[in-house]
Amino acid sequence: GLVPDAAASTVPRVRLVLAGAVRHAADKRRLEKLQDLAAELGLTSDEVHFAPNLPRSALMELYGSAAVGLHTMWNEHFGIGVVEMMAA
Repeated sequence: GLVPDAAASTVPRVRLVLAGAVRHAADKRRLEKLQDLAAELGLTSDEVHFAPNLPRSALMELYGSAAVGLHTMWNEHFGIGVVEMMAA
């Protein structure tokens, strides 16, 4: 992993879950690049989990269990994802 062995016991275990829609070929390429990067960095599925195209119920459950939510879509005109995270 990215944390040196000496510090590993003092760093809380976290898991990054990347969830969202894969709408078209460009999104699919972006997802594949992120998956490749995670593999290159030696990150395991316990550290980074990719969850594309989840059913709404699963997405709401994920939002509700998250400690932090991050909205990264730069061209979302309303930010409904942020509202959904807050509501969950």
